[in-house]
Amino acid sequence: MIKQYIEIDTLFEALHHWPDCPYEDVSFLKYPHRHLIYIKVKILTTSDRQIEFFKFKMLVDDTIDKLYGNKRIKDLGSRSMEVIGRELLSELQKAGYNTPIQVSVSEDNQVRSIIEYEL
Repeated sequence: MIKQYIEIDTLFEALHHWPDCPYEDVSFLKYPHRHLIYIKVKILTTSDRQIEFFKFKMLVDDTIDKLYGNKRIKDLGSRSMEVIGRELLSELQKAGYNTPIQVSVSEDNQVRSIIEYEL
């Protein structure tokens, strides 16, 4: 079986924190700190140009602004990468994309959460 996907990448600057961090050796996470947040969205397609790359990337970027504001540095509060992935996936489904989707959310392109929706 062959599966076909398109995949887009985007990124934004953000602040977040984990106020209840229980680990002393990374206690700095309790306080707002900056990251580059890298987003990768992979979505199943069934035909050539079923989803146009540029339009899909614009939708993802607009959705990020809708969820977290359109400031240059977004304030994510205490959201984790997992929460951001679930929120973005939920918004894409509300926009009508009811097909397998994978959302990867990374801090500084070093550690990441991967959220996947399967039919």
